[in-house]
Amino acid sequence: MNNPNNSVGTGASVFAHALLWVGMLAVVLSGQALGRDAGLHQKTATFNVYLGVVPAKTLRDQPRLVDQHKTLHGGLAREPDSQHLTASVRDIGTDKQVLDATVIAEVRHKRWTKKSIERPLEKMWIGDTVTYGNFFAMPEHGDYEIRLKIYLPQGAHAEVANFTYRKPDG
Repeated sequence: MNNPNNSVGTGASVFAHALLWVGMLAVVLSGQALGRDAGLHQKTATFNVYLGVVPAKTLRDQPRLVDQHKTLHGGLAREPDSQHLTASVRDIGTDKQVLDATVIAEVRHKRWTKKSIERPLEKMWIGDTVTYGNFFAMPEHGDYEIRLKIYLPQGAHAEVANFTYRKPDG
């Protein structure tokens, strides 16, 4: 897959940027054993889904969307407790990236009884991999329930992957 609009910066910033994205890619595309142990991998009838969550403040640059005419909801998240949620969706039979899905994420802290945050995940590049991502405010520590609804273009119903993400103290 072509990776359009590559940019080159100064040596130190390029290295730091590359290191951050390599770390995010490792989280999102972690091996099945690591993903299962960490709760970051779920299977649906059609998909292997891998989840990554990193503090938005660690992102130095705006994530690169596949649709380069947009910015991810106005740019980098400004809330201090924002997290960048990323999902890699792969076909369970072929292990190929699913590039034409619509992915909607619902995030809810386990203590929230009626409150949740729901928004679409947008297609973005992490290295040479297309993933789906967006920012979510996660101000409290502890367990968050993350529900991903994955729709294919001609599909009538979503397939759902449920995750529990523990936001660390500190």
